[in-house]
This record gives sequence, C-alpha cells and structure tokens, in this order.
Amino acid sequence: MLRIPELIGSDYFVNTIDAKRVKYLNLDNAATTPTFKLILNKVTEFLETYGSIHRGSGQKSQVSTAIYEEAVPVILNFLGVTQKEYALIVTHNTTSSINKLTRMLDISEEDTIFLSEFEHSANDLPWRKKATVVRIPADENGLLDMEYFENALRKFKSKRKKFVAISGASNITGALTPIHEIAKLAHGYGAFVMVDAAQLVAHREINLRGSRATEEIDFICFSGHKMYAPFGGGVLVGRREYLERMIPDDFGGGNVDFVTNDSFDLAKDFFKRATAGTPNVLGIVSMALSCLILKEQIGFKTIFGHEQSILARAKEKFSKLSNVKTYCDLDYNAKNKCSILTFNIADMHPGLVAARLGHEFGIGVRQGAICQFSYVAKLLGIDQNEFQTIRADVLSGTYNQKFGIVRASFGLGNAEEDVDRLAEALCIIFKSPEKEKNYLLNSNGEFWPNGKQSLDAKEFYKI
Repeated sequence: MLRIPELIGSDYFVNTIDAKRVKYLNLDNAATTPTFKLILNKVTEFLETYGSIHRGSGQKSQVSTAIYEEAVPVILNFLGVTQKEYALIVTHNTTSSINKLTRMLDISEEDTIFLSEFEHSANDLPWRKKATVVRIPADENGLLDMEYFENALRKFKSKRKKFVAISGASNITGALTPIHEIAKLAHGYGAFVMVDAAQLVAHREINLRGSRATEEIDFICFSGHKMYAPFGGGVLVGRREYLERMIPDDFGGGNVDFVTNDSFDLAKDFFKRATAGTPNVLGIVSMALSCLILKEQIGFKTIFGHEQSILARAKEKFSKLSNVKTYCDLDYNAKNKCSILTFNIADMHPGLVAARLGHEFGIGVRQGAICQFSYVAKLLGIDQNEFQTIRADVLSGTYNQKFGIVRASFGLGNAEEDVDRLAEALCIIFKSPEKEKNYLLNSNGEFWPNGKQSLDAKEFYKI
C-alpha cells in the first residue's frame, strides 16, 4: 500500500442529489491537486517569520529572504541540476511562465516555433504572434509523430531561429512525450527546446541534463498547484547562459540597483533582476517543499508503481464497459502514460456524464475541450465543418452540442478501489438514462440538478 504524507481534504464528504452523504472522490488531479498537510504545517511555521523579501534589515525580513532564496537550489535539485548550470524565475503559474519566455526571447515571424497538436492553450496561444507555427501531429495512440517532427526540422533548417515548445505529458490523454529524444533531434538542427511540464512534474522524475549533453532541456516551466503545493506560483527554469542574456520583461522595485529620473540600472544578481515587485513567497516555498516530498520522501519509483497499479485496474474494469469509449489508452502502461483516463459514454453529453458523476456519486472529474479544442475534435472524429458549427453555437451561447470528453485523473490520494467506484458509477449512469431529466444546462454550459444552478459562497466570507 502506498504510504504518503496526509493530504488535506481526503476525508471530505458531499451530499448527493438523492440526499445521501458520501466521501468525495477527487479524480481531477490533472487540473489541481490537494496539498500535503506537511506543507500547510511548514507554511504556517514560515508565516511566523513572514516579512518583506529583499527589503529591510528587520529579522523577519532577513529570515523570510533566506528561506525564499533557499527554495531555488531545492527546486533545481529536484530537476537534477545546479545553480551554476540553470537559473530560475518565479512566476504566477505555467501560463505566466510561457508568456514571460515568449516576451523575453528575441524571436520574430522570420523564426519557427514547433508545437505538438496536443498542446494546452497555455503552450499554444502565447507563441502564435511571435513566430511561424508548425504543428507536429500525434499518432492514433496520442504519441508525437517523431518522423514527422524530424522531417519538419529538416524542412525549416535554414530558418533564422527554431524553437520547440512541447508538453512533457498530455493533459488530455496522459501520453508521455520523449522530451530528451526531442531535445537531441532539435539540437541537431539548431533548435532550442522548452518543456511545459505542468502535467508531468508530479508524475515522473525530471532530469534536465538527460543522459548526454545533446539531450539537455533548455527551458522548462511548471506550477505548484499541480504538484500538491496550493498557494499559487510557478517557475520558469532555463540554462543560465541563455536566461542571463535576456532582458527582463517587467520592471519596478526589486529588480534594479539604482534609479535616476531618466535612467535605471538593472540588478546585477540574476534572481533579483528577473523579479519586479514582491514575489509570491508562499507559492515558491510550498513548491520547494513539495519537491522534497515527491522526490525524497515518496520517490518517483514508488509513484510510478502506484500509477501502474491504477492503470492496470483501469484496463481490467474499462475493458468490460462496452458502452464507454476510451481515447489513447496506450494499453494502460505507465511507461507510456500517466494516470489519466479519457472517455465518453455512447450518445451522452460529456457534461451530463460529469454532472451525474458529481451529483449522484460524489465523484469529481473534468469534462469538455479541456483547453484543447482542435485536438479533442480530432479524437472525436469531428470534421472542420462540424467544428466550425460547434464554435458558432458556443459563441452564440448555445451549449447543446455533444462536444467534449470526460477526464478522470488520478493522484497520490487515489487507490485501485477508486477505479472500481468510477467504473460502477459509469455502468449505473448508462443503465439509467431516465435520470437525465433531473438536470438542466445553465448559461455557462454546465449541467446542474433542476432548481440548483450554482453555489452561494457568501457564507464563507462571514467572519
């Protein structure tokens, strides 16, 4: 049995539509993970000494600054590198990290950006106005077409600059990307590589060096909220020789050494120079703590084994659900994917499936396009004409199209029995279509039980 530090909210109970009270089953870890109680305790300890970072000579300020700065080598060690090789920039989240990198890079429409077709919108939209985008398709299993990728690199070999921005793991299917093989190919054609590790970071060990120099990852970014650190915050990590040459995209207090009425001098220290204003101290500290827990206290070999047991149970259970269509299951092998199950029930709106799982069984999942509209359309076999019709309906406020998928994503707080509970619920849902009449579609495109279209959070703010 997997032994992990206690997760906050693991004993949370909810009321179902038929007035039962059941233990909540969180299967939306790919979006946001719960936090370790150990992190909350350490952050509470830190708050006793919480003060202004890099400001003032008070002891709280000095203690806070020291703890904040020590987070950097902890996170870099988690990635298998040192401060001599790589530098770190504190950001708001993964999306913020990618946007920041696109602003700091000296790229233009004359340059080429290679993206997979399964990129999250966060690793797609920021690049579009920066350079010419080349999309690398995935095969029928959801794996990157490496032959197509190499041919594309060869085709654009003469371009001024080439940049590969790739997800380490798909947030739709969980399919793992061979990031070091990609880096080796990219570097062979003079391209730089950035890995969006938001989905990968809590599932598999990352070593930015790879096994040889040509496999090094140039840049990587990820967020704390997907790795059991809930206080917001993300990081952009890159090879020091590259990041230190870039001009910061934000300016203000904290990243300058001196200011006059008509000039300013950026801080010589890179860590200060890259951060304007007061950073999200709790976010970076909690992320560093999570790095220690995941790598040293639990260990990624243990995490891999845990996910394989869940996927093996999923293979056993889902193969018996004849009315459930799965996407890119990759034979439920943890060597090829992390613990994400993507599926639909035949002839049923994915939003309705998710609503019924939530309100009848207390199971929380994600549904819809999940920030990948075109790729989901491909998985569903939707052609361009139908895709544009769906787009027009959505923009007009019509959400009755059965467009989307259901995603169940498992984390450290889950066990094999949770697969059983999900499979049983899906079986009941398919056999009881008459209960669909208990739900209505609200103006936000979400299914809710009749007479209950939202939640009132005013009570929370009564202090």
